[in-house]
Amino acid sequence: MARKPLAFSPSKPDELGIEIQRLDKQHVLFSMPAHSHEFLEIIYFDLGGGQYQHKNRIWDVKPGDLFLTAPYETHNASSLTKAQGWVILFTAATVNLTGLESSSYLHWIDSPIFLPFAKTSGFEHSHIHIAETDRPRWLERFESLNTELNHKPFGYKEMARSLLTQILIDIARLTVDNIEHLPSQASPLLIEVFDFIEQYYSKPISLADIAKAINRSPSYLSASIRKLTGRTVLEWIRERRMTEARRLLLETDDNIVEIAEAIGYQEVTYFIRQFRQFHRTTPQAWRQAHH
Repeated sequence: MARKPLAFSPSKPDELGIEIQRLDKQHVLFSMPAHSHEFLEIIYFDLGGGQYQHKNRIWDVKPGDLFLTAPYETHNASSLTKAQGWVILFTAATVNLTGLESSSYLHWIDSPIFLPFAKTSGFEHSHIHIAETDRPRWLERFESLNTELNHKPFGYKEMARSLLTQILIDIARLTVDNIEHLPSQASPLLIEVFDFIEQYYSKPISLADIAKAINRSPSYLSASIRKLTGRTVLEWIRERRMTEARRLLLETDDNIVEIAEAIGYQEVTYFIRQFRQFHRTTPQAWRQAHH
């Protein structure tokens, strides 16, 4: 059976949905096999040494390496040796800057700071290397966040959210093209589009279907979504489908044909091509690699 994705489980129900841990050879991550989780994760290395497998690529870890892991993306740190750093685990709802509520799985697009986690083409933003001159500032942020969450002084929840938001903004500035043109919060158009995707991604929907449903022309909708997010409507549909495909591959014994049908692909060969383009391997090989 595939390894069940890890859930975010604060030790107390009222705890903030952010956790930071020092990463060294005593950390459980160093001994865990390949795994995935249901939350977002940032790993930053201030000391290199060994190899880190993120998705289907293996990196020789160097000081300043930073990795982003979205839900159901697999990683493996068991080949790290001398590397040290920080791990931040959090949910998108914890850093809800907009106050908007959407039923969409893609609600983390409500703020452009989550765009780097929405990878729609290979390893586009999986790995960032922080310049040596900038590392003291990054390290200070991680250490400050650790202090707030461990000591819990007055206002620590607000401060922790602020520090994490600063880290996410810095990451977005390094990864997202034309970030100055992104919205500070999700527009009603984005909410309509992502809610439609969430409701119907398991069916063979198209740009024209979404445009008709929300009373926009396909050309207007296509241009608007690309301007707002830097990605196309079809890329967002595929993003949602690939996330569900990974979940089904990990959590069920459904065959590839059944999974393709469950996420809106009428032709299994097209699903396999899409999965290979997105993950650089086939669905079956991906499942076998993460048993």
